[in-house]
Amino acid sequence: MKILVDLDVLTVAFWNRHKEALEFLARVKSGEFEVSTPYVLFDLVATWKYKELKDRIIHFYNLHSSRIITVENIYEESKKQNLDVEKLTKELLETGVKEEDAVLVVVTSLFSLGYLVTYNRKHLRDKVSVINRVLSKNGFREIKISSPSEF
Repeated sequence: MKILVDLDVLTVAFWNRHKEALEFLARVKSGEFEVSTPYVLFDLVATWKYKELKDRIIHFYNLHSSRIITVENIYEESKKQNLDVEKLTKELLETGVKEEDAVLVVVTSLFSLGYLVTYNRKHLRDKVSVINRVLSKNGFREIKISSPSEF
């Protein structure tokens, strides 16, 4: 199953030693899931001040991602599918989805990933129906957003 693992899952696992998150990451490490990671997450983590945490996250993504998706990959795929990522992103932002979360939504939809795995309720999981309406309206595939406990 193809998934995108949000930063918050890794942060909760590595920083808080949260049992559920750690168990989910063990399943990822075992190869149960095919992880795709947008490069923008690397850029975001690089700005963090906690070196040990950011190093662990970057190492995890490098080691366990079957694909690192660049901005160029997003552009090429959206062009191939004749989809307007900029328009979609703008509409997602208008619904209250944060910019970094909008990228995760776009990548999950555009690359037909099975799930966006996150603990983020406020900006993602609680807005899945609104997000999917915006995706559908713009010709994108609807997505599933789940927490690690839902696997």
